Amino acid sequence: MNDEIKEGKFSIGDVVTLKTHPMFKAKRIQGDNRYVPPVMIVIAVYPEKRDDTLIYKYDCIYFNDDKSEFICSILSQSDIDGFENLLFERINKDGTSIDNYTSLIDEVKAHTFPSFESGKVVSFRTKKIEIYKKRTSKKITIHPKNNSLIIEETLRYVVSFATPNFVLCGIKASYPKGLLNRKINQDSITSNQLFKIKWFNPTKNKFSEQYLPKECLVDEIKFD
Repeated sequence: MNDEIKEGKFSIGDVVTLKTHPMFKAKRIQGDNRYVPPVMIVIAVYPEKRDDTLIYKYDCIYFNDDKSEFICSILSQSDIDGFENLLFERINKDGTSIDNYTSLIDEVKAHTFPSFESGKVVSFRTKKIEIYKKRTSKKITIHPKNNSLIIEETLRYVVSFATPNFVLCGIKASYPKGLLNRKINQDSITSNQLFKIKWFNPTKNKFSEQYLPKECLVDEIKFD
């Protein structure tokens, strides 16, 4: 890599999302959850020197659960923010809420990348973040006797972009053709080890495989 080029704000394996994600401002999603962007993982960094200024773009990958496939998009550093600034709450089994819930953030930050072992079950690092999203909606009804308004609020989990677990089935040192959106050059920052994962794809009714940087994965995530 060119000595004049330094890493930007984000590195390989960092968990990011578009700055429009509603959970940067509130712990519960309101409105149409179809417009909530995915939580992604940086898998390539592209520094560019323009005049005397360094700009950074990133290939970020997420899981499209509708098609059961991974999608990679190039985003500028100014487009995204780290997941650490998302707001979460925890709903206990008795229905009580913990508003200042940071243990999920701490858990993801503490992830270590798995060692390769053929047949090992692993998870995509964003899985728990996506599964624990919550959306609130309100239902307004009219009292049949006095015409007063009755407002009921409903809280539901929104599990868009959540992944299944995967089985490790291969390893290689270079990125496969078609994974990245830009050609790698001497200034590009990439992973030095990729793991092949396998899962059942219900949209195609067959098993799918994908090479991903090891930084995208973690040993199987457990749920309470």
